[in-house]
Amino acid sequence: MEDVLRVGQHADVRQRVAVEHQQVGMRAHRQRADLARQAGMAVAQALVTQLAAVDPARTGGSIEAAEAMWAKFGLLHRRPALPGHPPA
Repeated sequence: MEDVLRVGQHADVRQRVAVEHQQVGMRAHRQRADLARQAGMAVAQALVTQLAAVDPARTGGSIEAAEAMWAKFGLLHRRPALPGHPPA
């Protein structure tokens, strides 16, 4: 008779199942969102690659201009900075 749930235990089990179901749903949502971001980034990279091949000089100029703006605001970091050294 140890396998029989008492009346109060049914509500506890239902609550635990509901919480676990919600957690699984939240994990699945995060995984789908991560996959969507990865797919979006892949598409953006493919487009940039295709456009760069059309006019390499213009692309290079655009990249340099963008990097200059990022550097102006201290947001461009090509590699981690060592203590006491400015980022490259």
